[in-house]
Amino acid sequence: MSRKPGVIAKLPDDRMVIVYRDQPLLEKKGKVILSLIDENYSLILGEDNKPKIIIQDVHVYNESMQAATLIGYVD
Repeated sequence: MSRKPGVIAKLPDDRMVIVYRDQPLLEKKGKVILSLIDENYSLILGEDNKPKIIIQDVHVYNESMQAATLIGYVD
């Protein structure tokens, strides 16, 4: 896992994600980046060897996090 701080959550559709505190698109675009992880809390990488992500509008993120289960924290 990365050394960036954030939270680990399970989304309502059972996908697990890390939401890092540093969100560069939040102020500029109103978007939140969620990094997909597996059951071992390792980032899921795509064919290009980059982490798979979900990008959500802030209001969609807020709604989905209300139904999400907090798993833990990354320091």
